[in-house]
Amino acid sequence: MNAVASLLDAEHTARVERLREELALRCGLAGVFPPVPHVSYHVAAAYDGALVATIDALARRTAAFCVRATGVAVFPGPEPVIYVPVVRGPTLDAVHRAVWAITGPGPGVTPYYAPERWLPHITLAKGALDARGLGDALALLNARGIDWEITVDNFVLVHEGIVNGGVTSTHPFGNGSASGARGR
Repeated sequence: MNAVASLLDAEHTARVERLREELALRCGLAGVFPPVPHVSYHVAAAYDGALVATIDALARRTAAFCVRATGVAVFPGPEPVIYVPVVRGPTLDAVHRAVWAITGPGPGVTPYYAPERWLPHITLAKGALDARGLGDALALLNARGIDWEITVDNFVLVHEGIVNGGVTSTHPFGNGSASGARGR
């Protein structure tokens, strides 16, 4: 799996890591955590080598913006995903569309990230969660009252299985206008 994503800021990365530690200690969910906390825009089996330069150019034209992440939810299935939903707004959608204009659909692209289907989120845990562990985790997270405002100021390219959380390149945002208006 490869992805174009944004890493969370330091404050919210620390919050996610604390929640993951608590899930491991109190709910027995050790070993079901993805690498570095992030929000993905596009996921594919592989990317063209030219993507690094193209994403870097987009990042330089994109201004930092804020998103709200609130609540807790689950993508069901044999390996459920527990996540914090990220609220879609005009700026986030514009950034997502700009990434898709570069990457687009195609062979090996995960359709769940297409603009009409995309549910932006921050994964807290995923994998082989039994019903009891899942229920305990949701109860714990629900009691935390998650409601965050997060500054988004980068793109990263991620490759699953690579050290350092899978991040292969980081692209800080500039002051440009690719994302349209500032704010949510």
